Amino acid sequence: MKNRLNQEKDGVDIFVGIPIHKAEGSYKFRDYLDRCLRYMYAKGYTVKLAWSQSSLLPENRIHLAQMALKSKALYAMFFDSDQTFQEDIIEQLMRHGKPIVSAMYFQKSWPYRPLLLDYFANGRMYKHVTEWKEGELREVDACGGGGLFVETAIFNRIPKPWFCVPPNFLRYDGAKRKFYIDAEALTDKYDNNLLRGEDAWFCHVAKEAGFPIFVDTGVIMGHIGDHVYSDRDFAVAKESGAFKEITTDTVKMIEVI
Repeated sequence: MKNRLNQEKDGVDIFVGIPIHKAEGSYKFRDYLDRCLRYMYAKGYTVKLAWSQSSLLPENRIHLAQMALKSKALYAMFFDSDQTFQEDIIEQLMRHGKPIVSAMYFQKSWPYRPLLLDYFANGRMYKHVTEWKEGELREVDACGGGGLFVETAIFNRIPKPWFCVPPNFLRYDGAKRKFYIDAEALTDKYDNNLLRGEDAWFCHVAKEAGFPIFVDTGVIMGHIGDHVYSDRDFAVAKESGAFKEITTDTVKMIEVI
């Protein structure tokens, strides 16, 4: 693939990792995963599959990233166990030649926000992206981790913890290669008691290290809840007028789920 950080193949092509939070998971997800794996095998890819299950989701993600490095896989594909997806999703994301690219999916609670996030308020807060060109590869500041494709070598280029749930004021400076506390974010102007989701943290650290984050808006995943939530639910919420202009007075820090 173009832009590949790994120059030589020394392990498998794709590491597929599924973090399981407690007893989460569904037979529906396993059906979609099985179809995806059969598609990849039929295409001639070598694939290693692994699960990590505990009550600490960030720890599961870290463990899977370590396993991906140990397997010497060129790429890692992370699926959450409450997702549905096309059988060729990995190939669709891989074709972009980007070190980090996610599929598109939506929260499973009203108003079903898309898990595409951009900074605002001088980079101290996130807001959901609610407008995009259909099918575009959209660069964002953060995304969800439920359908995330990553060049495995990135985990050797960014500091640990790759995934954690820190307070909003904890930041990483990629130029100086150190963590620091954002003093302004500690003021009463922002809600500094809110936490950054572990997938948003990964995006923050990766961007600071020089790796842009992309979402393929043409590759849409379902999110399993009371039913399979998707872009159709978001469209209904949008038509109802659920989304208004976000300001620093109304926004809350987003924990990506």
